Amino acid sequence: MYIGMFVLMNIAYTGHGFAHVWSEHVVIQRWTIPILMVLDSTCGLVFARYFLDTPRNFPRAHKLRGQLARVFLSEVRGGILALYSDDAGGPPLSTPSAER
Repeated sequence: MYIGMFVLMNIAYTGHGFAHVWSEHVVIQRWTIPILMVLDSTCGLVFARYFLDTPRNFPRAHKLRGQLARVFLSEVRGGILALYSDDAGGPPLSTPSAER
């Protein structure tokens, strides 16, 4: 699973996905790289957790990873809420139309 996510992230990051698969969809390219980077990192952590058996072999590191994951997820949740709030003032979620 980790290798598959790495390959997908690499295809998106190098631009091959945009050139050959979703060339008509700029919004997909805009969000594909960050989403696949997070999924690749998550799969890497899950792989390391089971391969190294961190709860048994490295209990303090396992506990720290769990705490950092909770902090990260709360930050992501806050960022998404701020992005979709009415007074966010952030960038638009879609590309502007050229027909205006």
